[in-house]
Amino acid sequence: MPKTEADVAWQSIDTSRVPDGLPCAVGADLAPDTLLAAFRHGFFPLPTEHADGVEINEIMFAVHVELGTVQELPTQNPLGRFATVWWNPARRPVFRPGDVHLSTNLRRRLRNRLGWTTTCNTVFERVVTECAENRAHERQWLSATFAQSLADLHRQGWAHSVEVWEGEELIAGVFGIGFGGVFSMDSTFHRRPEGSKVAIADLQGRLAGSGVAFLDAQMPGPLAEGLGARPVDRDDYLAALGAVDQPLRLDEEPKHAAWLAAAAG
Repeated sequence: MPKTEADVAWQSIDTSRVPDGLPCAVGADLAPDTLLAAFRHGFFPLPTEHADGVEINEIMFAVHVELGTVQELPTQNPLGRFATVWWNPARRPVFRPGDVHLSTNLRRRLRNRLGWTTTCNTVFERVVTECAENRAHERQWLSATFAQSLADLHRQGWAHSVEVWEGEELIAGVFGIGFGGVFSMDSTFHRRPEGSKVAIADLQGRLAGSGVAFLDAQMPGPLAEGLGARPVDRDDYLAALGAVDQPLRLDEEPKHAAWLAAAAG
């Protein structure tokens, strides 16, 4: 894919100067092209559209921006430069092919008791909305602008979702952006225990044969660690991105979730 102005901007950020625990940049916008260029170079955003969230970001990161450790990118956001912080961790948790591990008990329940089914890319915007509502008690980062740009990227074929159903009820899901040799998961939700685990395992299965080297969990957390995610260095992650020529293609066939029990042995 030809380099754009946005690509050049992300390439200009010296991530090697950023200590662990800090974002690499603040500012910019959340337009689809900006997001795609950022993800292409290993960055992902944590935006806020609330004044208290902006204030917290400023308290935490302003000194590092002034020192030049965290780069400031031009923005026209009325909330200012601290409305969006961009991360590109030195190490991040990823699943390599076959890494996602469901417990013996969950596989048994999928095989014998749970009548769950899974789909892919059928209700992308609904999954994003559910993920946002699932985190209403936390600092909100799935802002309306971010969600709209993700929907645009979905229509362009870059962003994808996996859905888990119990009958006609949507009970879990995961969404993210796929490019090169990486699928970067942005968020999950569940309305049944372990539903998110099933969504991630199903996503891994649907990526089989796509050439994806890493299913990216972005940040450490109990869900990723419990499923078998392992850390990877930034350089190896960026190498896996490869040349981004076209969107990933996922298996979109509806499935009975019991297939995951069989796939896991």
